[in-house]
Amino acid sequence: MSATESLRRDHVLIEKMINALKTISLLLKNGKQIPDSILNQAIDFSINFTNTCHHGKEEESLFPTLEKKGMPREGGPIARMLYEHEITKELANSIVSSTKIYIASGEQTELVKSIDDYVQHVSLHLSKRNQRLLLWLICYLMTKKH
Repeated sequence: MSATESLRRDHVLIEKMINALKTISLLLKNGKQIPDSILNQAIDFSINFTNTCHHGKEEESLFPTLEKKGMPREGGPIARMLYEHEITKELANSIVSSTKIYIASGEQTELVKSIDDYVQHVSLHLSKRNQRLLLWLICYLMTKKH
């Protein structure tokens, strides 16, 4: 399997977790209780798979490869993706904090907000990565050939 195929498969898994988080948020909004084990699995996936494994692949393999092909690291799509990775980490940490509050008190307001913010950000990030970065790369490489 190629590196880009591995990243695409990661995106499919991340999109499935995003759908699960949407469901968790909706259930919480409707007054349902979510078991700690479900919340902890979502957190584990978000931190260990999305932030560490997947972003690690992009930052340690994809982005350096794009740089070698001539894509600048600063001021372009790579810089934007790195910035968004940092936001993703902050939002995942917010879910961790608000989950602790939810487990201790049953108060779901902050957890719903944290989940919704994370879902919105990661969904947009995946869309950008899948569409804009690859389109930018194609255009950039086409102009470099001339």
